[in-house]
Amino acid sequence: MIEVEKKFLLESPDDERRLLEGATFLGEKKYRDTYYDDATYTLTTSNRWLRDRDGVWEMKIPLPNTTRDEDWVNQYDERAGEEAMRDTLNILKNNNLKSDLAARGIKPFCSFVTHRTSYKRDPFIIDIDMMDYGFRVAEVEYMVETKGDVDAAAKKIIQFAKERALSPTPVRGKCIEWLRRNNPAHLEALNRAGIIHI
Repeated sequence: MIEVEKKFLLESPDDERRLLEGATFLGEKKYRDTYYDDATYTLTTSNRWLRDRDGVWEMKIPLPNTTRDEDWVNQYDERAGEEAMRDTLNILKNNNLKSDLAARGIKPFCSFVTHRTSYKRDPFIIDIDMMDYGFRVAEVEYMVETKGDVDAAAKKIIQFAKERALSPTPVRGKCIEWLRRNNPAHLEALNRAGIIHI
């Protein structure tokens, strides 16, 4: 599956009310994300985001030949599971994945807990996330089967947001915001690589 998503800051209770109007509550959960990279930020400066989410390994990889447009709709191929991580990173099994990553110099660089409430408003999933370090963000997500469906999905997300008078202002992701607050050197490396613009 391909994830197409856009983040929004909810600047007032009215923003949240408009976003969730007509949506069905799906549930809530808490989870810890721990992100991994090497000392020179090889993964993140190529816009590859490796994480352990409560024991489940995941990686987001940008779709080829896609760039962020003025509306900053992110388009990623999502991979999950230890085997997919080993295949993607070309890491042979000698031990558990965490140990094998460490042997290659890939170690945790940030970790935080998210409290997520999720809603569905066909065809969108809407997540409202509050992180334990004080950052709050909403994500509107549309999952598609093929790369040919990505542009249409991005346009649908933008139209959905405009109909709800949400600001299209670019919003930092949870990990980027954590780095902004805690690791300016890593943030600057991402800026130099063109992954973010600060």
